[in-house]
Amino acid sequence: MDLYTPFLSEDLDKTHRPPLTPRLPMGYARTPLRHTDHAYVLEDDEASGQVATEFLKGYGFKTVAWRRSMVEAMKDADDLATGQYDLILLDMMLPDGTGVPLLDKIKRRGCPVPAGLYTGRSNLEDSEFYDTHACDFVFEKPLMAATFVHTLNDLKKLADED
Repeated sequence: MDLYTPFLSEDLDKTHRPPLTPRLPMGYARTPLRHTDHAYVLEDDEASGQVATEFLKGYGFKTVAWRRSMVEAMKDADDLATGQYDLILLDMMLPDGTGVPLLDKIKRRGCPVPAGLYTGRSNLEDSEFYDTHACDFVFEKPLMAATFVHTLNDLKKLADED
């Protein structure tokens, strides 16, 4: 099977870690993935950014805007909040800051698309992080194809249920 071919949850290879499922703040629902035209990636690490870009293009996104710093990303906050992209993937820790304030800012402003974090911190599922941040998904580094496809398929199913 091609890494990017959609598959059902039960087809996930058991050797891969399951996706982290955020505990969302009260009153918040995960945002459906309605289109796969334009994706946005904030990632300072060259290798991780290339992997994320390749996975997104392989999944069917036509364009991927890749920013490498919070300074660059903050300039895009208006576009991110208003749905200029169909999916937003933000690195949690960058040399010049963290993607969390940007995630909070765009979600507070009504960001109509799925937005989440890309992190090397594996203890997030045990933290109280999601009690205060409206994050639609989390990908752990290194990014695994099966987890990536599974998560995006779940977000697409939400759109089908609308």
